[in-house]
Amino acid sequence: MDQAITSTEQYAQILADYVNKMAEERNTALGNLLEYQAIVDLSGGHFQLLSMGWAGHKFLYQILIHFDLKPNGKVWVQQNNTEILVDRDLGELGIPKTDIVPGFKPKEMRELGGFATA
Repeated sequence: MDQAITSTEQYAQILADYVNKMAEERNTALGNLLEYQAIVDLSGGHFQLLSMGWAGHKFLYQILIHFDLKPNGKVWVQQNNTEILVDRDLGELGIPKTDIVPGFKPKEMRELGGFATA
């Protein structure tokens, strides 16, 4: 089997497991008032963690984390509205920095951190 295909399939499973685990942990946390959902689109390569719920009379909805898995095997971190170092977590799960693109940072900043640029 082609190595790029294998890596892409492995990365998709890692990302799906990651956002699902994060949603489950937050939904079972004591004192949690919000609902957390993992949105996984394997065929499109999109993975999101979002939160939503009511705080008094105000409805809250936020995309906390958004990953895109591109056909070239690069994992684009499009959004990280948490204090979690997702690049570190993904590295520990087997995705090297050279396959992670912090899409929300300018190309020059990506290079300085040892990340992929595209």
